Amino acid sequence: MVWKEWLRMLLALMIMVSLAEMLLPAGGLGKISKLVLGLVLILAVLQPFLTLIYRNWDGFELSFQPSLGREEEWRDLAEKVKTAGTKPFLKKGEWEGAGQIKALLLTLDQVNEVEVDLEAFLSSNAEVEIRIDTANPRLKSKARKIVANILNLPEESVLIQEIK
Repeated sequence: MVWKEWLRMLLALMIMVSLAEMLLPAGGLGKISKLVLGLVLILAVLQPFLTLIYRNWDGFELSFQPSLGREEEWRDLAEKVKTAGTKPFLKKGEWEGAGQIKALLLTLDQVNEVEVDLEAFLSSNAEVEIRIDTANPRLKSKARKIVANILNLPEESVLIQEIK
């Protein structure tokens, strides 16, 4: 991120935060909202320093990008943010996502066997691979929607294959 762009983004964010604080109610909701806005502002201030300290830091870039004007580019950016928000929870290792997804898909009628592979998705930006044994071809699209909703991913990031 360029320093000039960072300063412009920081100024715009400060103006938006100050306007939001003026419009917020004075009660408990206002205090919580001010806390969240303050944390966002702190993140924006610390972002360049975090990229200097952690050279391979994959944090979300809070930059003002006036070049993004088309709807497809906004959708792509939204999908990247959505995927980046999902990965830390899947990497923890405490959540047995593959087993839970497999158990859920096995509850569908006409599904005999399911194999779930999250490793390729976690190691890179590859797709989540689901191998399913079913006689009904419409169940593949239903399984894709279920897995995408569970993992909070776009449906294009879920690859459904037939078990052979």
